[in-house]
Amino acid sequence: MALLEACLSCSGANEKGYLWDPQNGVVRHDFNQMTGLARSTVFAPKQRIVYSSNANKAALTIHYATKDVPRYRCPLPEKMTCLSINPACPYLVGGAASGKVYLWNIATGALLRFWDAHYKEVTRALFSQDGSFLVTASEDATVKSWSLCHVLDVTLPAHAELRPHNTYMGHTLGAVDMALSTIDGRAVTVSKDRTMRLHDYILAQELRCCLLPSAPKCVAIDTEGTSLFAGCSDGKIYQAELYPERQRTARQQDDSVPQKKLLEALLGHDTEHAAHARTTGLGEYYTTAFEGHKGGVSAICCSTDSLHLYSGGADGNVHIWRISSKQLIRVFSQHKAPVTALSLALIPVKMPSEKESSLTSPFAALKKVGITGEGADDFTTPAYHGTEFEAAAKDDDDRTTEKKSKRARTDAEPASATPAVSASTTVAPVSGKSAVSYVGGDKSDAINLVARLYNIVAVQQQKIEELSAKVAAG
Repeated sequence: MALLEACLSCSGANEKGYLWDPQNGVVRHDFNQMTGLARSTVFAPKQRIVYSSNANKAALTIHYATKDVPRYRCPLPEKMTCLSINPACPYLVGGAASGKVYLWNIATGALLRFWDAHYKEVTRALFSQDGSFLVTASEDATVKSWSLCHVLDVTLPAHAELRPHNTYMGHTLGAVDMALSTIDGRAVTVSKDRTMRLHDYILAQELRCCLLPSAPKCVAIDTEGTSLFAGCSDGKIYQAELYPERQRTARQQDDSVPQKKLLEALLGHDTEHAAHARTTGLGEYYTTAFEGHKGGVSAICCSTDSLHLYSGGADGNVHIWRISSKQLIRVFSQHKAPVTALSLALIPVKMPSEKESSLTSPFAALKKVGITGEGADDFTTPAYHGTEFEAAAKDDDDRTTEKKSKRARTDAEPASATPAVSASTTVAPVSGKSAVSYVGGDKSDAINLVARLYNIVAVQQQKIEELSAKVAAG
């Protein structure tokens, strides 16, 4: 199957998102009602689904990649400030303003674990490339790594206090954004203290530090892990090269920066250069290489071949830069509001439709759990009791049309078809076998609610008739 690298850009202000081809700027699919924040919109290319947390309320919106309207909407326990998909397993993680982290299985909708990860807002939550670690950054100026084996340990109690694998505390103010390297356990973070720090999230050891001239808004690292990029509020993108001498030599030989030379530079052990870097820091190595946005830079990411840099700004434009020459090669200007989210993914050249896809039901409704967690017996039992929190389907496909036609035929039946409840009729309580059987999963929650209300009214009517008979008897 032929693949191409597509760009997903979103603007929360006008609730619009686009999946477009960077080579020619052609929009392949557009999405409506997408109100995600800067780091709360993610694209799962394997499932061909876009997850977006609502910026105004505690809800999750799900789009199929071939549909412009939302396919599902699910309630959440609280508003999520960031979302991330595990690349190896069907797990969705969400960080909240309360400092809690929620982990769902998107195939079943079960809430596997939620815990107090930080005492302030979680600004970023990312999985490692192999899916074994979860790394979270927060407004409390800490970056914590969590072993997924420990998080999913079924022998732990439901409300056990989880301890992080390691905690990095190099920042003096809250962390704004974070990016992970794809080939080693490195993370780069930017903070309100105007520093960009590279550290090992497994060992919690700082590797490099760079002071930025402006307040950072977003950060990225290339695929080889040799260049860091920080988008700032002054509309500029600052680049820091981890191996400036070696990369400069490689670029002089080949402007495309061969991957082999970059990997040799990354995996090589030059003690003299490392000592020099530790002594001087990266302050002398960053350059104001990318200028062109009118306003702050809100999102950046690197291509898979580390040749191009994508940046979205407050001016509503997405710029594509050639990293080696710092040249602007394309501007995507479909957005009419500031770009809030930007990501790249490999998708098929011909995207199959929902019916053609082998994943007939790739998503289940996420279970809603109380913020305090009180009353929950296990990870799969919601703390809120009552009806199941099913996702509301909004697609105008054949199944929805069939449901509507069935409902119309039911409403058209005469009123005499409804069974009357008399004093001699035995009505079971709601918790037991109901007089009106519950509708199956192919109906909406509204019909289930009507059935429950009918049972309650029937029970009350029976009690009233029994009391009336007792009063009449004297």
